[in-house]
Amino acid sequence: MRKILILLLLITLLMVACDKAPKVPEIDFRVNQKLLASAIVDSTYNYSYQPPLGWEIADNVIMEAIKFQMNRSDTNLLRNLNVFIAPEKKGFIAGSVILDDAGVANERFTNELKDKYPEMSFAEYKANDLYFYQYKFTNENNFVSIKLLIPLNEMQTAMFDIFIDKDFYVEKNTIIESVIGSIKRI
Repeated sequence: MRKILILLLLITLLMVACDKAPKVPEIDFRVNQKLLASAIVDSTYNYSYQPPLGWEIADNVIMEAIKFQMNRSDTNLLRNLNVFIAPEKKGFIAGSVILDDAGVANERFTNELKDKYPEMSFAEYKANDLYFYQYKFTNENNFVSIKLLIPLNEMQTAMFDIFIDKDFYVEKNTIIESVIGSIKRI
């Protein structure tokens, strides 16, 4: 009987400890379908998202320039890159998958970005039953940069890079919120 009481006490303590663990906030993005194009469905990695309506798909020259700017290790791990250019070339949204664990990638990007951008903000949240790591900062050229890492499976992480003129971002924030809110597991 004493063993059963001790076991029940341990189970109760474990349940209380789990209840006090910090919870990741759940965010419900307002998605305006009128601002979004048809979904990009990545059946290889089982997720989808909708790019902004009217944003052009990047040509090969722009794609190569973006890949060149990326960290060499990311380029080797990068799969299914799609880049959408904002009107008047005021920025872009790039969606891809990196073959890396989301926790490892999060640690790497946190270390790289906090050194370059001390004012960077970081958030973790859940939306559409997905976990998000989000980095946001403004660079010296007055462009807002948002990086999202979303664990899909082991060693598979969806990565979104949003790089957009600050004034355009303030004006078109609803588009960015809609794109982020459209990311779903399929």
